[in-house]
Amino acid sequence: YVPDSSDPLVPVWAGPGDPPAEGADSSDSDGDGLPNWIEHWLGCSTGNPDTDYDGLSDSFEFLTSFTSPVNWDTNGDGY
Repeated sequence: YVPDSSDPLVPVWAGPGDPPAEGADSSDSDGDGLPNWIEHWLGCSTGNPDTDYDGLSDSFEFLTSFTSPVNWDTNGDGY
């Protein structure tokens, strides 16, 4: 899924290095490395660097391990 300008809830980047769409919150309130607008888009908490309390930061899960930052057991193995 790639967000586009037809979705009023999702700010859209025009391209690498471009500023966020008008009104997008590019601050990182919880210091986890994800801007608040991405956390909102993912359903993460902007006040908790580990939304699902699995010991992995939201940014690590989204950008590195490609697991869900909102589901503590992304692969369903019970751990």
